[in-house]
Amino acid sequence: MNIFITGISKGLGLLACSKMLEKGWCVYGISRSKNNEIDKLINKYPEKLIWYKYDLNNTIDLKNDISNNFLKNVKIDGFLNNAAYAYDDIITNLNTNSLNTMFTVN
Repeated sequence: MNIFITGISKGLGLLACSKMLEKGWCVYGISRSKNNEIDKLINKYPEKLIWYKYDLNNTIDLKNDISNNFLKNVKIDGFLNNAAYAYDDIITNLNTNSLNTMFTVN
């Protein structure tokens, strides 16, 4: 089973990635940054976790980078769109650039 998950660097995306790897699934995961948790999973499941650095705020090259490069010739059985942006001060310090980024990714 091949699953594509966005936002695997922390939270729900990291947990879903980990659980699916434990079940023997192959995870194609993206996140805008790589951290120790992703490195641990890559070391533990080197044949099952394929990680790609991508910031989903970049919608211009999205199809080319993801479909034509990262997932080229891969049959995906499931998709978990987990990537998200959030800002702690969005209510008290509304910034239109931050709001636009949230809408684009979320």
